[in-house]
Amino acid sequence: MATDDNVLVGAGDLIKVNFQVIDVRVPASSALTLKHVLFNDGTPTNTAIDGSLTIIGANGTITSAPATIIPRETITITVVDADADLNSGPGNDQVSVTVDNTNNGDTVNLTLAEDAITAGTFSNTVDTEFGTAAIVDALIQAKANDAIVTTYSDALDAAGPQYRH
Repeated sequence: MATDDNVLVGAGDLIKVNFQVIDVRVPASSALTLKHVLFNDGTPTNTAIDGSLTIIGANGTITSAPATIIPRETITITVVDADADLNSGPGNDQVSVTVDNTNNGDTVNLTLAEDAITAGTFSNTVDTEFGTAAIVDALIQAKANDAIVTTYSDALDAAGPQYRH
């Protein structure tokens, strides 16, 4: 890159370089290092400031229905996250959620399939049954007034890569 037309008087940015990257829809953050920068044959000495390049995404949302769960009912869990549509089309991807009964510690890890019509929308169901203690199975043990919490970890949200475990 070279120019003879731009003039900067005083402090400020002389050149701002924007990058466009391939939309790979995965968390990524990379250092951007300026290895060789020379203006005006090096007089006065110029200062190069390294930066970083971060791919950001959309904030995902999670909902469950019904709002009040009665043991032996089915819970429908839906995640909407546009950047979790990794294969650019409906019906091709999956996301994972955790369903917890915070009262008795019962947990189910659930895979949600992408909707065949609406890309970035994922859903699945988990059944509940009456129980006071956690059992390792594909059901949530619950009784009246238990709190059932669904959790989705959005790896690529509007703030950039999030590495949460």
